[in-house]
Parts: sequence; structure tokens; C-alpha cells
Amino acid sequence: MNPLRIALWVNIIILIPITLSFINYSKYITDSYGLHTTSRDILLSIYLTFLFLSIYFIMTPSNNKTNTNITTLLYIQIIYKILSAITHKEYNPVIISNIVIALIFIILIHLHESN
Repeated sequence: MNPLRIALWVNIIILIPITLSFINYSKYITDSYGLHTTSRDILLSIYLTFLFLSIYFIMTPSNNKTNTNITTLLYIQIIYKILSAITHKEYNPVIISNIVIALIFIILIHLHESN
């Protein structure tokens, strides 16, 4: 399987429960992201964008243009996830998971580009 497609599935598998938890105001979200604010709603919209694009790209035939678009999406997420660790200097499970996911995406992009 194309490593970029694996990255999309990682996005989908992670983002479905997270976005549903945001929408349902779950305790986990409040504990990890803080009280409900406009900022959390904006973050939810960003997560939904990543989710919708991942689903769209999974349904799109694989070609050079699609792979370029997927790689762009993943690089945006990698940058966002790494910057979250730099800008938020306190321990937070979201920051740790962001770094792990960023590393997974970097590895999958490298695998794709080395083929």
C-alpha cells in the first residue's frame, strides 16, 4: 500500500473519535484542551478540514497530482504539530501525541519518496 494512503488512514482513524469528542463536549477533551472556547471551535474546524480532506484523498485515484496534494496536507499537519510543541511549553498529552503523529507522517512521506 502507498505510504501516503497509510498516513491518510492514520488521520481518519485518529480524527473521527477526536472530532466526535469535541462535538460531544467529552470530559477527555475538556481535560486535554481546556474549557469550551471559541479557540476550541476553531481547532475543531481545522481537525474537520484534515478529516474531510483525508477522506476525499482516500477516494481519489492515486496519481502524481493526488500524491502531491496528500504530501502538502501532511506537511501542513507536521508543521502545525511541531509548532504546537514549541509554542506550548507545558506537558500535555495532546502535544505528545502531536509529536508522535508528526514523526509517523515524516517516516511515511520518506518511505513514499524513496520508492
